[in-house]
Amino acid sequence: MSHHNQPATEWANRHRRALTTRHTHEDVLTDRQFELLLEACLTLPAPHDFEARFICLIAGRLGLRAGEIAHFQTAWVNWNRRTIRIPQHEPCRCGYCRRQARQETTHNDDLSIEDAVASRWHPKTVASARLIPFDLSLRLELCIERFANRYDAFPRSRSTINRRVEAAASAANLPGRVYPHCLRATAASYLKHRIMSAVEGVCPDCTGTMSVTPQVCGDHHVEPGRRCESCDTIFEVQFTIVCDVCQLMYGVPSNRCLLTEPRMLVFLEDHDYDPWYDWILIELEVVERQTTLSEDPFELEMVLEVDGDRLVVTLDEKGAVTTLHRVPR
Repeated sequence: MSHHNQPATEWANRHRRALTTRHTHEDVLTDRQFELLLEACLTLPAPHDFEARFICLIAGRLGLRAGEIAHFQTAWVNWNRRTIRIPQHEPCRCGYCRRQARQETTHNDDLSIEDAVASRWHPKTVASARLIPFDLSLRLELCIERFANRYDAFPRSRSTINRRVEAAASAANLPGRVYPHCLRATAASYLKHRIMSAVEGVCPDCTGTMSVTPQVCGDHHVEPGRRCESCDTIFEVQFTIVCDVCQLMYGVPSNRCLLTEPRMLVFLEDHDYDPWYDWILIELEVVERQTTLSEDPFELEMVLEVDGDRLVVTLDEKGAVTTLHRVPR
């Protein structure tokens, strides 16, 4: 069974345009700095203290963007599964959304202000409409539960989020700039080490062994700007990794399983892809084809190609690389 990817889709182009020119991973906070930031939130006057802590935790550990936080609804939370669903659309007429709508109409003569406002709010990219587990730590769970006990939705404006983060950073006396998007990069760095540990078979929480199960969407189809209706993701093949001891679980797209392979990292760096910050673009633009060669035992062949330079990889049922060869252009 083959799964073909469409290169240079509108989906990928939207995501690429959304990437910032400044490399926010240069401003990533260390674990110590992040803890100092959370401590400093408690020194702010109420209710700024709780709002700042909520912002810093879900941005710095779950990777939510400022716009997502500003439009956060407790209805997005699935308490049974301990997940947050960022929707593709949430009706909103706040000042931020109206300003964004007016800006859209300046670049599209056929778009009216009313239609532009009606399309708000939506996340920055299509990939941003996603499911986020928040059972990474009890601290996160309690913070979200306490938020839901107080509010149905985030009660402040988009600009307030910047002010809360800046106030906490000032109270913590942290060096350099601290802003919402660098907290998102901090979350990516934090999750990078946890996911890499899981891919290598060691639970990042309890150091227990982890079991891996491949998941293949048999009817995968992604329209430009949409997710697959069958699996609700853009990823054709994923590996579910579960700790045998504490039951910590990750869903890892197949391309991320390759990030423990040095030759894969060299291939991506040769074509100016950052393995961790461009992983969605890698899925959309680099992964040309995925083919299930065998179901029992499971064997997956992945073909990655950039400008005629091709990498052919096979993975086993544990997501481990069994063969890899590069065909240069």
